[in-house]
Amino acid sequence: MSIESLPLARRPIDEPDIDEAGGSSVTIAWELLRAAGSLKITVVMFLAATFLLFVGTLVQDEMNLPEVKAEYFNSWVAWIHYADFFPVTVFGESKLKGGFPFPGGATIGFILLCNLVAAKVTRFHVAAKGQRLVWGSVLTLIGGLVTAGVILTGHRADGLQGKPPFDYVVVWRMVQAGGLLLAAGLAAA
Repeated sequence: MSIESLPLARRPIDEPDIDEAGGSSVTIAWELLRAAGSLKITVVMFLAATFLLFVGTLVQDEMNLPEVKAEYFNSWVAWIHYADFFPVTVFGESKLKGGFPFPGGATIGFILLCNLVAAKVTRFHVAAKGQRLVWGSVLTLIGGLVTAGVILTGHRADGLQGKPPFDYVVVWRMVQAGGLLLAAGLAAA
């Protein structure tokens, strides 16, 4: 199967040319980006996150949730105690001492973010053109603005039962109008 016979979205992105000296700085940067976007990194980080979640769940036997969040999930490096694997409620007091360092939630999240960006930059490209690209960009922008609005209006000092910035009837009418506009746009396309 030749590259020309692949659908446009499945074709590899053009890679920089290698010069006679063995590689330019652009080529080296491109290869580093490709390596940083590896699926192997994604899998290892998901396994690390699962292990950290497991340990953080076990530790809640002796610590409260804010302490666990601070020590394991919001930290760059978490110290995993051997005694954490033997909850007091099941095994009684553990006499195990020591532990080992492990990447914290902040480290795992940062590596996953870099991995995602590198994968997007090196493996995916925009296949839409013309009006489809414009409408896709507009809908993405609207979705981002709606998401930002939900986030910004959700953190209210007076709690969930406080007076919302818009009456619920107004919000429902806005949803209905947006649905009609979307249906009209899809019918016109």
